[in-house]
Amino acid sequence: MLIFYLDASADREKFILSAIRISSECWREAFEETKEFRHRLRDDYGIYVKKELHATDLVGGRREYAPEPITKYQRSQVFRETLEFIVTLPSVEILNVSIRVPGCPVDPYIRAFERMVNL
Repeated sequence: MLIFYLDASADREKFILSAIRISSECWREAFEETKEFRHRLRDDYGIYVKKELHATDLVGGRREYAPEPITKYQRSQVFRETLEFIVTLPSVEILNVSIRVPGCPVDPYIRAFERMVNL
């Protein structure tokens, strides 16, 4: 079985659905590694372990991710380290689907989801 973690973004022109896909057999190992990674972020940058990371907000400095301010350079490092970490997880694939909204004959979310699960 496959597990998907989905995130969507849209404007008037495009609907984008991104996913991290992982085999259920590898999920527990990946979860444990993710917890260790989040503890490293806490130790290195002060980032709260249970705070959900949103790339746009993190890089743009728009949310409070730690008790002390994180510099722009540090935020860019956290972003880079997170991407590098994700690709080391066992059985993980990163998928993206982009749908043009104008002229799409069905709900763009439905079309993107359909394409995502059929990749």
